[in-house]
Amino acid sequence: MARASTPACEPIRLELRRGASSVSLQWPATAAAECGAWLREWLR
Repeated sequence: MARASTPACEPIRLELRRGASSVSLQWPATAAAECGAWLREWLR
């Protein structure tokens, strides 16, 4: 019996604006904790 393939995880997509700064990025969903840490630092 063949196994069904697992679909790839969609990346985390962010579009952020803060004051005069803006950033648009895609982050691998498998590294969500790292994305959260980066976001916390960016928002400081």
